[in-house]
Amino acid sequence: MRVLGQRWCSLLLAALACACSSSPALAPADHDGPADAVTKQDTSDILESDILEIAADEQDEAVDTAPDATPLADTVTTDAAADAAEGVTDVADAPDLLDASDIGDMVAMVDSEDASQLDQVTDEIADTAADIAADATSPVGLPPATLGFVATMAGKFAVVDLQKLTMLAEIGQGHQHVHGMGVAPGQKTVFVPNADDGSIDRYEQVGGPTKWAITATWPTGIKMGMLDATPDGKFLAMTAGNMVIKMPDGGMPNFSKDIVIFDTSLGQPIAKLQTVSPNPIAIASDGATAWVGNWLNHTISKINVGTSAESASIALPTAGADPNWVGPTRVTLSPDENWLLSCDLGDKVAVLMPTANPTQQIVVPVGQLAHWCEFAPDSKTFAVTTWDHLIDQGDEMANTTIPSATLVFDRATQKQLAKLTWKFLMVHNGFAPGTPWLFVTASYGNVLRYDASYQLTGQLPVAMGGEPMPAMTISF
Repeated sequence: MRVLGQRWCSLLLAALACACSSSPALAPADHDGPADAVTKQDTSDILESDILEIAADEQDEAVDTAPDATPLADTVTTDAAADAAEGVTDVADAPDLLDASDIGDMVAMVDSEDASQLDQVTDEIADTAADIAADATSPVGLPPATLGFVATMAGKFAVVDLQKLTMLAEIGQGHQHVHGMGVAPGQKTVFVPNADDGSIDRYEQVGGPTKWAITATWPTGIKMGMLDATPDGKFLAMTAGNMVIKMPDGGMPNFSKDIVIFDTSLGQPIAKLQTVSPNPIAIASDGATAWVGNWLNHTISKINVGTSAESASIALPTAGADPNWVGPTRVTLSPDENWLLSCDLGDKVAVLMPTANPTQQIVVPVGQLAHWCEFAPDSKTFAVTTWDHLIDQGDEMANTTIPSATLVFDRATQKQLAKLTWKFLMVHNGFAPGTPWLFVTASYGNVLRYDASYQLTGQLPVAMGGEPMPAMTISF
């Protein structure tokens, strides 16, 4: 665990200090008191006893936290799950970190009087400490995000450099109404749905992040618009979703009932199922459970992917909901998978639910109609993008100045931490893993970046063919 990794580093640094003070080549000139001297034999004895103690502790902890087949959401009280929620990788499991054989080698090097070897030990300890720190700031097994993938209403998507806020590539066609993409670890492979023909395109880098090519196209059997992906990019969960903002006559859209769970390692669907009116969808990291928001009866269905059966139906609050817009527009899981969050463009609330018991609902007022919501990577905060009123089908979305906001809340207390506004309609939001940034997309093609204190640090106008294009979801 991270604590053990730090103990290894502390022990080795202490050993270096002892070796330096006892080595004739490295000892200070005024060090001549035998009572204060630390000999090489003392150093070896200290190292041997401490290394054995730490190794025993690490072995005991590895046994205590050994992973099993139980999903993380069902083992939230274990030490392993707590570490996973913090994004910590076990030292014993990380190939670049120190192990017992490395320690033995370093002890031998400490015993040497060769200053260059001691410098090498110091450098390796510093590298290991940096690795531990990096593991602690990113989701489990995933490096920090450097790219963002922005869907647009042009049917193409933009690849964005998150640090420089520059557009690196304009890719694809036929990707209208895309709400979500699958991104594989390393961000060199992206899975994008085609609403027109119901297929999935796999894009891969072919010479850096500015050049991408379709390396596979897979049929799914449905014309999907809503997509959620597991963090490793292995499983995609898709629904057709709603392809309009509001029906002109105030009536309800005609929904497809189909849901597809797709395995990208196989290149084919592994489950096809139905609910009454599926729109937003979230899938657990193991691909075993999906949560589907149903518009026409204002519920969330919990789906067992293996059996394609609904294991629970969770009713959402409807007291303040618009009768012409009666279901959730977004359902999302917290990265630690302990919480479910839902928002509804027909209501002015977000609903927070523990996945262990989603009927224990916490209603969070947001002031305006709740369009989109996302958790931060640490699962401790979440953001909700809100609109003053619904957009009619005839509105020019690219020129929409309807009042909107993105609100940030503390998950534990539901206290509002920030309210962000923009001159054009805010549409979606997303936190970039392993970074301090919250990104918000806007209707005039803007991608807005906010830092950890929710100050605007830059904005990128996304243009397709030289024209500003409404930005939709951003994926990492």
